[in-house]
Amino acid sequence: MRVADDCRIAVRGDAAALMDGARALGVELNSTSVTRLVSYTRLLERWNKAFNLVSRKDMDRLVARHLLDSLSVLPWLEGPRVMDLGTGAGLPGIPLAIVRSELSFTLVDRNNRKIRFLTQVIGELNLANVLVCCENAQAGDKLEKFSTVTARAVAPAIKVWRLVRDRLEVGGRLILLNRVLSDVTEDVEDSAEMVFPGGVAERVEIQIPGLTQAHGVIIVERC
Repeated sequence: MRVADDCRIAVRGDAAALMDGARALGVELNSTSVTRLVSYTRLLERWNKAFNLVSRKDMDRLVARHLLDSLSVLPWLEGPRVMDLGTGAGLPGIPLAIVRSELSFTLVDRNNRKIRFLTQVIGELNLANVLVCCENAQAGDKLEKFSTVTARAVAPAIKVWRLVRDRLEVGGRLILLNRVLSDVTEDVEDSAEMVFPGGVAERVEIQIPGLTQAHGVIIVERC
C-alpha cells in the first residue's frame, strides 16, 4: 500500500471517530466542520515535529484527547466574542471556532512560535472568525469585553479568574477545561465567594469518548 493510500485511510478514520465522538457528546458536525477539524489535526502532526505543540504521546489520540475534549464545552459557550487564553496550539479555540463559525474568537498566547502556527492554521483553513494575539490576558484594549473566556490547563483556577474577570462582560463566563476531578472538587468546595470573587462557579464532569478518565470543567459566571 502506498503512503498516499495510508494517509487517505487515516483521514477517513479520524473523520469517522470525530463524528461518532461528537455525536456521543450531543454535537452534530456538518461536513465542512469535519473537513476543517481533520485538516487541523494534519497541521498539528506536521508542525509538532519542530514546534512541540502538543505532547508526543498524544499524537495517536489527537481526536479524543484534543478535538473532542475541546468540543465537549460547546453547551456552555456564549457569544458573540470569545477569548481563548493561553491557547497554545489553538486548543480549545480552533475546534470551537470551526464549529461555531458565527462567533468571533481571539486566541491569546505569549509564545511567538505558537502564534506563527496559529496564523498558518487560520490561513490554510480560511477561518475568518479567528484573530491571534501575542500578549497576556490583561494587555490590549481594556474596553474590549468578552462573552466567554476559555482556558485549558493554563494555571490554577483562581489565578485564571483574576486575570480575566475584568475582561468579561457582566453575565459572561470563564470555562476552565481539562482539570482532573480531584482538583475541580477542591476548587469548588472552597466556595464561589472566596475562590472566585465576583463570580459564581459550578463544576461539571464530562466523559470524553475514547478516553478512560472523566474530565472536569469549572464554569464561573461573572456577577
